[in-house]
Amino acid sequence: MSASELRDKVRPKGAKVFELSDGACVGHAELVSKGPQTFELRATREATGTLLTCVLSYVDPMDLGWALDVWKSIRAPYP
Repeated sequence: MSASELRDKVRPKGAKVFELSDGACVGHAELVSKGPQTFELRATREATGTLLTCVLSYVDPMDLGWALDVWKSIRAPYP
């Protein structure tokens, strides 16, 4: 399955969704508030034949930038 097919299949439908595309590796992330001081960035990175999912949890809403930076730093394993 291609990366774009994987992305379309698992893309969240929420209001706070982020998209990322950098060559062969694409992804999306969704911000989920679990309470006034509990946040999750539920994210994926996809490349042909590979799907990584992760959840970055944090308590300070100002840390969204940190969570997005961590997610964006993930790269597909290239031979």
